[in-house]
Amino acid sequence: MTENDKNSGALLEEQDPFVIDINHGDEIIAVDIEIGSKTHLIDLMLNALVITYTGEMPVFLKRIHFTFMENGNPLYEAVLKEKLLKDEIDGLFAYINDNKTNKNHLVTVFGSDSFFPKNKLTSETDMEANQSVGIMNQHFSFQSGCAADTLEISVFAKSLDEKFLYSSKRFSIIKYENKQKLLFPLRGTWLVCNNFDYFLAHRRCWSQEFAIDLIQIKSGGKMFSNIEAECNEDWVCYGQKVLAPADGVVVDIVDAVPENPGGLCSRLSREEWKDVYKNRGYKAAIAGNYIVLDHENGEFSFLAHLMPESLTVDLNERVKKGQVIARIGNSGNSDAAHLHYQLMDGPDFLKAKGLPILFENLTDISGAEIPFIYPNNSIVTTRT
Repeated sequence: MTENDKNSGALLEEQDPFVIDINHGDEIIAVDIEIGSKTHLIDLMLNALVITYTGEMPVFLKRIHFTFMENGNPLYEAVLKEKLLKDEIDGLFAYINDNKTNKNHLVTVFGSDSFFPKNKLTSETDMEANQSVGIMNQHFSFQSGCAADTLEISVFAKSLDEKFLYSSKRFSIIKYENKQKLLFPLRGTWLVCNNFDYFLAHRRCWSQEFAIDLIQIKSGGKMFSNIEAECNEDWVCYGQKVLAPADGVVVDIVDAVPENPGGLCSRLSREEWKDVYKNRGYKAAIAGNYIVLDHENGEFSFLAHLMPESLTVDLNERVKKGQVIARIGNSGNSDAAHLHYQLMDGPDFLKAKGLPILFENLTDISGAEIPFIYPNNSIVTTRT
C-alpha cells in the first residue's frame, strides 16, 4: 500500500483477496548484462499474468505494481494505473476470444491453451467473485547498480464500501546458467535478427523468447546476389550448411515440406499450405522442415525453415557437435531464406520454455569475443 492510500483514511482489508499467477512457474528468467563494473541492464518479459478475485463483494481494480528487488530492497517499479490497466485487460480478453478456437496459436504464444480461465475471464476492471483478468507480454528493461533477484506483483482494488483491498506475490528472478557453451550453427559472417531485445518479434511467443533469425551477409553488406531477391537461390545464405550446436540425439524431425517461392515475404499458396497442415500438422506448417536435438542435459536445440531433402539425420540418431545436419532453406512461416534457432528446456518447440544462448566461437567485427549476442541486428563472425 502506498503512502497516499495510508493517509487517505480508507480502511485496508486485511484478507488476501486476489490470487496472482504467472505462466513462468516459480522462476522468471531475466537477461542481466553487466555494463561496466557497477551497472546492470535488467531485461525481463512477463509472458502471461492472471489475477483472480476470491472475495464476495464486487470491487474496482485500481492498479498493479511491478517491483523489482534485490535482497528485499526495491530497485525499480512500474505501475499499470486505471486507464492503461483497462486497455491491457481489454486487449488480452479480445486476444483470447479471437483465438478461442485456435488452440495451436494460444499454445504458441503462451505455452498452453488453458492458462487463462476462459469461463472466468472478464474484460472489466470492476470484478465480481471468482472472476479473473489477464495481461500478456509485459516487457521491463532498466539499469541498476545490482542484479534483481525478485519480482513482487501487487494488486490494489477498492470495494463498494470504500475499503482498499491489497494482495501481493513474489517471484524469483534468475539469470539462467547454460549447461554448456554452444557452437554457432553456421560458419561465416551473419546478421542476427529478431533477438530478445526486439521484444515485438520472437519474444512474444513462449518458447521463442530468446530465439534468433540468422541471415548471411557477403562482402559489401549484401544479403542477396541480385538487385532484388526474386528466387531463394538469390539469397547468400540459401543452401548454407547447418551444424549441430552440440552433441545430441534427434528427438523430432520433419522433412520434405515444400519451400516458399522466391521473393521477400512470399508464401505457399493457401491450398498448398492447407495441404501441409492437413498431412504434416501445425508444427510443420509453421516451422517447415526442422530438427530438434536433445543435448541430454535439460537443453534442446530447435533449428527451423530448412531446405527440403537436405536433412542428413534421422529420428533417434545421435549427432556430434559441428556435424552437418541440414542446409538453410525457406520453408514454413518464413519471409526469406534464413535459419531460425532457439534453445529450450524441452523437446516440444511450442510448449517448452525458451532459454538464453551462450556461444563459444563468435566474434564481432573487431574480433572481440561474443558469448551472448546483444543487441538485435548484431553482425557476428565465427572463429575458424
